Amino acid sequence: MAPKTRIGVLIETGDPVITERLLPEGVETHLDGWDDVVVFRATSWTSVDAPAQIEELCRETGLSHVVICGPSTGADFVPEWIEAEDRQPWVPVTWAPIREHYSWTEKDSEARTAKTRRLVEMAVARTRGALPCTLTNVAAERRVAVAGNNHAAFQMASALLDAGFPVILIQTGAADGCFYGIDQELVERVTSHAKVRVVPEVSIDQVEGHLGHFRLRVRSPEGRSFLRAGALVVAVDAEMRPLRVDELPAAPACVLSLRQYGEAIAAGELDGTAACVWLDRNGLDRRCAGQAALSSALEHARRGGRPTLLFRQIPVYGHSGQLLYDDARAAGVGVIRYDTAPRFSQANGALRVAVSDTVLPEEVLEFAVDRLVVPALVRPSDSHARLAALLRQPLDVQGYLQPGNVRHRPVGSARRGVYFIGGCHDQCDPDEAGLEAQAVLADLMAVLPEGPIRVPAEKVAVDKDKCAACLTCYRACPHGAIQPNESQHCMDVLDPACWQCGICAAVCPSRALEHGSLRFDAVHETLRVAAREMLGSRPIIAFACRQSAVPAADAAGHTGLALPTDVLLIDVPCAGLVDERIVLDALEQGARGVLVLGCHHGNCRSLWGSDLSGKRVQKVRGALGAIGVDGERVRFHNVAANEPHRLAHLLADAAANMPAGWIGEQTSPEMEPCPA
Repeated sequence: MAPKTRIGVLIETGDPVITERLLPEGVETHLDGWDDVVVFRATSWTSVDAPAQIEELCRETGLSHVVICGPSTGADFVPEWIEAEDRQPWVPVTWAPIREHYSWTEKDSEARTAKTRRLVEMAVARTRGALPCTLTNVAAERRVAVAGNNHAAFQMASALLDAGFPVILIQTGAADGCFYGIDQELVERVTSHAKVRVVPEVSIDQVEGHLGHFRLRVRSPEGRSFLRAGALVVAVDAEMRPLRVDELPAAPACVLSLRQYGEAIAAGELDGTAACVWLDRNGLDRRCAGQAALSSALEHARRGGRPTLLFRQIPVYGHSGQLLYDDARAAGVGVIRYDTAPRFSQANGALRVAVSDTVLPEEVLEFAVDRLVVPALVRPSDSHARLAALLRQPLDVQGYLQPGNVRHRPVGSARRGVYFIGGCHDQCDPDEAGLEAQAVLADLMAVLPEGPIRVPAEKVAVDKDKCAACLTCYRACPHGAIQPNESQHCMDVLDPACWQCGICAAVCPSRALEHGSLRFDAVHETLRVAAREMLGSRPIIAFACRQSAVPAADAAGHTGLALPTDVLLIDVPCAGLVDERIVLDALEQGARGVLVLGCHHGNCRSLWGSDLSGKRVQKVRGALGAIGVDGERVRFHNVAANEPHRLAHLLADAAANMPAGWIGEQTSPEMEPCPA
């Protein structure tokens, strides 16, 4: 027999906006007739101590579900599930955002109270359909695989070893420091460490599994083998093209690459000589090339050399870059910014440079040098595209790993346990690589503790009788969380890898997959409550992404922006969860219109979830138009978390211009008789 549902509605009374403007007593009275609902009041349910406070309440009163009515800022302190009496399952927590998601600047007290009540009713309806959570322990491998053979890879391995993590160093190519030489002492310390397994001269052919249990297939000249690791750090570098000295206006013996320049300085071969470092020869060079040029020129000047830098754009980045630039100038490094390319000539065996500075363009500066230093051209390695395909992660517009997605930058990815550092994803000098290594380490310390990983089970429920193993969900999942189960001819969901975005459930043609904490029945019941007439009109339902539109709505509420009373937000983990069935169900239940609010292109945490939702909305608009319903009743908008004013404008526009009534009140166009 299923346990009886007992829902606790926790109303916060310590917020003056809630107590003075929203009349919580009226909300409490409104819920008195609900047999499965119990109301509790406290000064705060959203403080740092709130989880322990709510846990104790669940133990004492036997609550199976919790609804919190308080400031959304408390969501940072209260988890999605609360443990009660050390028993399974855990109690699901739902938020009723009565503090932010209504117009508390609304002067009409009746409107304020009506929307507050509706938001609480929606939260109760939603939590009724939420299944209690069962957590499971998953055995985790703590060894971390680091792929690369450069300063970023060795710094990552060193940081992991210092923290006690065993390391597999997968050397995917020859040692390459890009524009910098590699610290050989660091290499020796890492490769000789007892907790390091070095796998030389291999390429990665396959990556399977999830955080705590990755299985890598690698290929070497001796054949193929398999490696097991709890996480994978990709630190392969960009590819440097060989320097074509025959294309340069100097004798080959006079030309050095930027990396050769640094190595020659360190070896004392250029002490007392003059060098010209020519940057931005073929367009703007990478920022790390400028940093390397400044660092090497500074050391050259300190050794008695006479370096001069030619550049189109000042090669500094951030505060540390400015300090480096200032130190170089103080040490005597010459810097010339040019618009017109410099001219070179050979006279009596000496190389002469003629160039005009942008500050004094009418003057031509001429000087002799012993060496010409030119950065080699850098491009994405061919391995980047292959690794992106293996990891099922997108490339950026230039072909590097990890596009500029704000949800995963600086070092994360859409696949838990997979990280990117160094030149594979960004312009990166050794100091920055060290900072990125520390960022990866900080995350691994949290997600790969000693012992098993505890994760919620059945984040996505699979009905094996309905599943046809068509692989639609496998192809759509951006997180690598779905794999075929060949023995049962169905799909399995890897809970440690799943982000619960819901894309898989939305694309499944047989409806075999169901979001674990937001099942369609719960959405349907929430819509049934939300779409009822309120204040004499039908409301507009807005499905809001939890990563973008919901924080924007929270910010709008905090700043007092007027959000329309007749627009009701339903937060979803990702806009990709909202499929045609959900949109049409909202209209069928009586909503005046439907908004789907997702992330901007390229900034979705689930990569393409927001784009998928936008395409679905276009399909629904077309289908509605075909049956005579105004397609403007359904709209999709991209909203960022830092765009509260834009969100307020979009909601106000929808409230003002959305067609009145609902589709059930529209008269269908007359059907022409079929021809005889």
